[in-house]
Amino acid sequence: SHCNRLQSDLPMYEPLVKLRGPSSIVQSRFSYDGNYVLTGHDDSQVSIFNARENSSTPKAPIAKYGTSSNCSLSSLTVSPSSETFLTTGLTPTHMPSSIIMYSISRSVQNPDNPGNHNYTTLQSTNGHTPAPRHLSIPSINSTCYSSNEKIILSAGFDGKVLVWDVRAPSQSHKITGCTPLSLKPSDSLNFVDFASNSDDKIIVTASSSGCVTFYDMRNSHQPLGSTCTKVNIQNSPIVTNVVYRNGMCWACCLDNSVKCFDYLKAKDVESNSGSFLDVIKSYEGSHKATSFSALTCSVAPSLRHVVVGSEDDGGAAVYAVTGGKLVQRLQGGGGVHVEYARNEEWIATGGYGNSEAIVWKWKA
Repeated sequence: SHCNRLQSDLPMYEPLVKLRGPSSIVQSRFSYDGNYVLTGHDDSQVSIFNARENSSTPKAPIAKYGTSSNCSLSSLTVSPSSETFLTTGLTPTHMPSSIIMYSISRSVQNPDNPGNHNYTTLQSTNGHTPAPRHLSIPSINSTCYSSNEKIILSAGFDGKVLVWDVRAPSQSHKITGCTPLSLKPSDSLNFVDFASNSDDKIIVTASSSGCVTFYDMRNSHQPLGSTCTKVNIQNSPIVTNVVYRNGMCWACCLDNSVKCFDYLKAKDVESNSGSFLDVIKSYEGSHKATSFSALTCSVAPSLRHVVVGSEDDGGAAVYAVTGGKLVQRLQGGGGVHVEYARNEEWIATGGYGNSEAIVWKWKA
């Protein structure tokens, strides 16, 4: 299998810089160029930090976005050019769900003017159906950019995947047109992304029923047509996110595990057949994942190791891809949401109940 062919070098990480936000962190993201870390907070604000400034004392953000409210962010996504980012959050039932696109560069240039930088709102009356008020959950759980940043996908509580064309925002900086992916809504979706190295032709979603779905556009004659492959992961009631690398997939599951499987073999599973795919490797035993839908895993650019957040002590666990053994626990800074930088062996950790995030650097 692919996993057996991967390198087995083990990493060691040390804190590079601590980042202190204005309130509890719910999301932490690297910009694609690795220069910044963005943190989303439980009061709907977003902070941006210099990721390359080594410091022994917690650093304050160099810019802030949005205005403080009692609504928590549900997703935070950075564009491939590192020029813009997207936020979504809790929305009252009488309001349409919306996605806000902010400019990173303009905000960094104007750090003393938070919440008033150039932004675009993606909102439509035929968009995502709001979740029932009594559930107190967001309508939109995940967003992603296409590689050319002309298309944005969103997925949420209603099981829909919506396609937004953002090439031509109106003068009012509001985009109202969205198109459902030509598929029937499924159960609640926690995650959507374009698979890496697929030229934006494969879309991956993860659901609250333990199902990972691949939409392959490459053999379709229709712009939004697709062939659909569903993968049911054994004993995994909820999948929170999926990492796709060179045909291999890692799914973060709320059964205290990260499961690795082969997408090429998944294509052999008949759609809606109810079949379970064989898991190549399961990473477990050193982290807790049972209830936080924001908990994530991430895979190193080298494909040597996988990091996953943990609910128990605010830390995160790093496992060797080959063998699945624990390599290191990353303590402190809240470790529910984790992410590797795109081109470097750096990890950003942040999580609920903690206003501090940490950037960890691999020390060879």
